[in-house]
Amino acid sequence: MQNNILCRFSDAWDIINLGQLTPTLRVLTEDPHLWKKLCKYHFKEKMLCHLIVSESGHIDWKLMFFALQKYYPKKEQYADTLQFCRHCSILFWKDFQLALLFKDSGHPCTANDPGSCFVPISPQHFIDLFRF
Repeated sequence: MQNNILCRFSDAWDIINLGQLTPTLRVLTEDPHLWKKLCKYHFKEKMLCHLIVSESGHIDWKLMFFALQKYYPKKEQYADTLQFCRHCSILFWKDFQLALLFKDSGHPCTANDPGSCFVPISPQHFIDLFRF
């Protein structure tokens, strides 16, 4: 279960820092399966073609993750996403809890098919809206 929690950390440096707290956490954060999962989640298969092999002949997935992170963007992952409604021309937070429970997006749109009007806005795109 702890390994599954570590896979959901948004920053790999948080995993490294956590591993410095106790010897038990260090073992968990050095697990090659954890770093392999992170590599396969954040990077496409074709990006993994240049495997980094350790001295023992095994793939060093942790080193591979940080090497890939230098050259390729990681997959963006957020619990809630900012949405733009093209019909109403407003920004709103799409509440995934409401959407799952009540089939409600968190925005009372008047369009016939409101779901087709929503466009997700990444945090970087939102910041770019304010640049002149």
